[in-house]
Amino acid sequence: MRKTCISLFMAFLMMWVSIVPAHATESVDDIMPILENTDQCAVHFDITASGKAEFTVDYCGRETCTGATVTVKIQKRTLLVFWTTVYEWEATSTEQYDFLYGSTQLENTGTYRAVFKVEIHGTSGVTDVIEDKIQQEYS
Repeated sequence: MRKTCISLFMAFLMMWVSIVPAHATESVDDIMPILENTDQCAVHFDITASGKAEFTVDYCGRETCTGATVTVKIQKRTLLVFWTTVYEWEATSTEQYDFLYGSTQLENTGTYRAVFKVEIHGTSGVTDVIEDKIQQEYS
């Protein structure tokens, strides 16, 4: 009788653990890394109807910020899973905050993405690295 009770209790416990969802108090989107030199950084990528790929980086550094280096790669999807870089752009700023803009004319329709790498430099020698990807269709 005792073995039966223990077996039933264990079966109930295993079933309860498998169906009760675990959850965090905040979503992953709300978690931000602590950045030493950066207050804000926003990136944008869009393709106009005529095929012009436009991208921007808008950053605001803290008082420790000595400037930024921005790299943007425009990539085209090939064979549904591969990405080929069709354009690469780099800019450097020595400002605490800046708005950087670039563009290129795309030759063919398809799925494109902009791969951003923003490095915000600081007086302590530490560099904040912010990376993002934005995908757009050109048809």
